Amino acid sequence: MNERTLARCFQSAHNVMRNIDGLQPQDSFDELLKYLFFKENDEVSQEPLGGFFGSPSEASFRDRSNAIRHRLREYTNRSAILGEAASENEILLSDEALANIHSIFAGVRLTKIGIDLRSSALRVFLSGPLRKGLGIFLTPDDVVREVVCALEPRAGDRVIDPACGSGTFLSVAAKTMKTDGPPVEVYGVDKSLRMLRLAQFNFKSDPSVVLKSACADSLALDGRLPAPPWLRDGQFDLVLTNPPFGVSVNRESANFDGYLTARDVNGEALRAQGSEIMFVEKALRLLKPGGRLGIVLPRSVVTNKKLSFQRAALGRLGYVLACFTLPPETFNATGAQTTTVVLIIEKYGASSQDDHVSPVFARIDNVGYDTTGRAREGNQLPGLGDDIAEAVRSGKSRGLATVQPSILAGSSFERLESLLSGARSSGTRGTRTLDDLISFVSTGTTPSRASYTDNGLFLIKVGNLTGSGINWIARDRNFVDGKAAEKYRRSGRLARAGDILLTSSAHNSKYIGKKVDIVTEIPDEVGGEAAYVGEVMLLRPRPEVDPFLLLAYMRSRHVSEALQDRVRGQTAHLHADDLRTVTVDADCFSSPLLKQVADLLREEAEVNQQLNSIAFQEIRLRAELEKARLLQIAAE
Repeated sequence: MNERTLARCFQSAHNVMRNIDGLQPQDSFDELLKYLFFKENDEVSQEPLGGFFGSPSEASFRDRSNAIRHRLREYTNRSAILGEAASENEILLSDEALANIHSIFAGVRLTKIGIDLRSSALRVFLSGPLRKGLGIFLTPDDVVREVVCALEPRAGDRVIDPACGSGTFLSVAAKTMKTDGPPVEVYGVDKSLRMLRLAQFNFKSDPSVVLKSACADSLALDGRLPAPPWLRDGQFDLVLTNPPFGVSVNRESANFDGYLTARDVNGEALRAQGSEIMFVEKALRLLKPGGRLGIVLPRSVVTNKKLSFQRAALGRLGYVLACFTLPPETFNATGAQTTTVVLIIEKYGASSQDDHVSPVFARIDNVGYDTTGRAREGNQLPGLGDDIAEAVRSGKSRGLATVQPSILAGSSFERLESLLSGARSSGTRGTRTLDDLISFVSTGTTPSRASYTDNGLFLIKVGNLTGSGINWIARDRNFVDGKAAEKYRRSGRLARAGDILLTSSAHNSKYIGKKVDIVTEIPDEVGGEAAYVGEVMLLRPRPEVDPFLLLAYMRSRHVSEALQDRVRGQTAHLHADDLRTVTVDADCFSSPLLKQVADLLREEAEVNQQLNSIAFQEIRLRAELEKARLLQIAAE
């Protein structure tokens, strides 16, 4: 039995439920998990039902399915998931569908199939669209392994995932904790019964690991809801989790009184808060003093200025040991393009807020595949966890894991944004920031659809930026009417010669700052005046700064990486205030090499002007030819 053979069994069962009972993917997957639970338990019973072959009669369908339903009730009564209703254990399939599925799995011994093969088969079966439709978002195996390695689970540790999903973090942790002694116990909580059943299916194959699970919302466990004795704050050595992103939690569903991160600066409970920031706090509360957390989070938790107070509040519970960033393609298989970070956090124990710590940082640009899912050489993930663990222990950089300057432990969450961006204050000797070189920086605004016209004020859009000069040829919706134009003029968002423009908003962070162009002139053909839309950022050099030197610097790899570090949100955005913090080496602008590049860019700008001029001439010529053709037709 290999992964593809098992995956085909899953697919065949799925097809039976669709074709015979007309079930949707979500319902058929739930029923499949119930059957698999029955099948595993039946294989170890003293009197297994065995397989079923041939063409059964209608009575045989009914007899066989009734036997399966009866056995399932027996098995689930002995090992039901905490929090599930009794009705959730009933198989809802028709007798014919259930008997056919039992026949499909007749030759399969699930109890002989280990967790690795099960997980692989499920990944093959659960295609991207099906996973998304089922709400199943699997953390990539490479990411899970490195997070677990960074935390170094040891035998005897109590490990929990408060949003465990299919249990991948727990299964990898359990492997490192196994001994020749009693089975390893790990703990999982998830509010989705489907996900818990999936986790139980994965763990059932390994008798050396016991999964204790609860079907509950971890953020709502405040004493009002039943919980098992093991699910208490302050009881765990390690928390490993990739919690749900972008879920708004309201104070009616969770008791905000118990959360620092659900309060404002005045101590008042918020009406709603993002689940990801609350999960950080919940995880820290689950830990024992000195316990550690490894958590995957959207980058916005670190960079969103609206969460500054909440990050400071987390600094009263624990401190950041390490952080590494992941590129957007990491979660492509789940249908998400979210830029994520992984935080390794320690709850205060022997240490306190007033101690000094040196966080470890790593930036990952290559996870072994590109945005299309194709393999890519140079995967930077393997070995990262070990490097981080060693850097934390020794205080010395190793591999991509670099030890940062010492800071107060209590300020580590507040310093996260600057840690990711690598920003230093302009007062640091030997460096300055872009803010020292520019007099104005702003993103544009995008007008209403009704404002667009065939002529008027020209709008520079992302499509007009090429990375080798602005393309001034008008396309669809490049002009706005007089009313919109007046708003641009009043706001000061008009471009002029010497201004530099770049992409500042995109569906994928890799496009931020990818195209950087300079305004040398605004052609008369477009009215000699131009503004820019909300997806474009403009920066204006100070009078003493050579705009072509600044353009050369803005196109450098250093700036490109710095901009990527400053991207915010699940839809990628670059904020003007963040761009101002990009560092500039003090002697950089006197570098002969940069000056040489700037001279080449001047030549590029001249060529671009000529190309635009030729294009305008071609447009005029075509218009004249068309006019002549129409006149000829009229004369005839």
